[in-house]
Amino acid sequence: MMAKKHRIDANDSMVHEILGNVWEGLFRIVFTAVLMLLVLFPLYWLFFQCFLRFRAEYLANPPLLIPHVFTMENIKTVLSMNGLGRQFMNSMIVSLSSTAISLLFWLHGGIQFSTGKVL
Repeated sequence: MMAKKHRIDANDSMVHEILGNVWEGLFRIVFTAVLMLLVLFPLYWLFFQCFLRFRAEYLANPPLLIPHVFTMENIKTVLSMNGLGRQFMNSMIVSLSSTAISLLFWLHGGIQFSTGKVL
């Protein structure tokens, strides 16, 4: 007697489950990619606009997505205006030192808690 071959129908639950998992995974990838573009594009735009040399380049219609010539003049100008560079360094010193002090205390507390030697 010959074994009967099993034919996979479109109604088969296993096929639906596999296709459902594929579409769900594809949807997650596409959704994540679109969300990443929405979040990261303003940062990209901000970063590349500071390298434009002339006013006409950043007022161009349609706007330039990649500058033709990279220049650091705009960054130098902004950092030298009204001591902005020094203010930036002061902010970095305060934020890094407060982060280091917080990490020191929280690290010590985390070690004490993980070893079970909590007061």
